Amino acid sequence: MNKIGLRQYKVERRTKDSQLPADQPARKPQLAATRPSHKAVVGDEPAFEKQFGGIKVNILVGDMTEINSDALVIPQFHNRLSTGGVSGCVKRQGGKRGIAAYEEHLKQHRDGLEYGTAVLVNSGCEKWPSLIHIASVMPLEIDTGVARTQGSNVVELSFYNALVAANEKGLKHIVAPALGTNHTAGLGFNESAQAMRSALERFVKNKPNSSLKQVTITLFRRGHDLPRYQSMFERDNKTILRRLDAIKATVMRVLFA
Repeated sequence: MNKIGLRQYKVERRTKDSQLPADQPARKPQLAATRPSHKAVVGDEPAFEKQFGGIKVNILVGDMTEINSDALVIPQFHNRLSTGGVSGCVKRQGGKRGIAAYEEHLKQHRDGLEYGTAVLVNSGCEKWPSLIHIASVMPLEIDTGVARTQGSNVVELSFYNALVAANEKGLKHIVAPALGTNHTAGLGFNESAQAMRSALERFVKNKPNSSLKQVTITLFRRGHDLPRYQSMFERDNKTILRRLDAIKATVMRVLFA
């Protein structure tokens, strides 16, 4: 439709609206359809369940702050407070005291914490009485390639230390997000799942009589992420290693072809 035609259409539309009965409102412009919301909702039943020694592991799509537990695992920068992501969400949902406690802890370590450090504090929220802050988030200034290379090791160490901290406190159920899948570390869901699984297996081996009985891992997005994440926990280690080796070999062929 050219400019003249468009102008004529608008005039005719205004004329029709002006001729409507007084008790009938003028037509409102139609808004473009918006994309459906992907807000996660915790279901009544866990989407996935697997036993690691004496620990039951659930993996589901949901908002971790809606799950009753002994503690939430919060990814943090090693030298400053994270104000967005999981940390920001927990603060808004009643964990302000526990978030501030990590900030106070950092003031005692001006050079920052070592990557992988876990700090357990009171949350100030009855739904999850404790928070376990882990220094696992890579700063934005780190090169993406370096972050991906180190990220998997940092995630594994951080989650392992979070499990140790929970056990030392006598906790039974903790909830953690899919670690390392943020925009900084940029791990794939396969890499994140493998790192967290390795941490669980090492913990169960080293602490067979731990107080922990349940670990819930949450993903916020629906779609293909959940089955991909679950599949890494279903496979045995040899299958996982073969898959990762195949992925690495493909990447090398592409880079050096």
